Amino acid sequence: MDEDEFIFAWKTVARDGKVCETGLKNFMSEVAGVSMSVSQIRDLMHYMDANGDGVVSRDDFRMFLEAGALEDIGPKEFMWEPHRKYRARSPQSKGSRVFIEKDKAETEKPPSTPANDRIERAVANYERETWQRLLREEAAVIPNLFARYDKQGKGELDAASFHAMLSQWYDVASFAHCGSLRPADSLAVVAYLRERQAAEGDRSGAGGDTTLPYDLWKAVVDGKFKPVDHLAGGK
Repeated sequence: MDEDEFIFAWKTVARDGKVCETGLKNFMSEVAGVSMSVSQIRDLMHYMDANGDGVVSRDDFRMFLEAGALEDIGPKEFMWEPHRKYRARSPQSKGSRVFIEKDKAETEKPPSTPANDRIERAVANYERETWQRLLREEAAVIPNLFARYDKQGKGELDAASFHAMLSQWYDVASFAHCGSLRPADSLAVVAYLRERQAAEGDRSGAGGDTTLPYDLWKAVVDGKFKPVDHLAGGK
């Protein structure tokens, strides 16, 4: 994620310099396609609050987004030690008794007793099962989001479906525009993406095809085919 993308994401969920429940809940529902309860949103915000001050600041939000995919993190860090990296690089945490005690609590292994060993096994089982479930849920987010608009289940979006998707996201990003999104605008986006795809040697969409297949859509979601790259002569 580059700086422009971060700023865009921040403005989507933040109000008055901090992430707000309404903005985050709306983003998760309208953009990610995930319905979350108020308590789930509050739990997520608590997880994002790296320094524990009760507010998800710009720095907290950046660190949360920097985490990347679950497979790049691992269960220990994600589930039990999400804020250690913040403490390690935060000047405010150096020598702080509170942070030192938190690090100690996260790393210090309790003495081996029958009761503690049973607890350790139970926690290990919980961690393994929960982690596998989280990995499955993460892997399903993008395909499920596409499927919301692929009503026919053909693995592609027609012009009307793609316009419906963009319109949903367009409303969430109201801070970044001052007009309406017309069907012709969405159609122009498809034409542009097909042109970029053809320029890379994939002629499957040549000839004025107005559909957007999953693979091409996924490439865009992953950050490919940015207009700035095209203008700069890149891919």
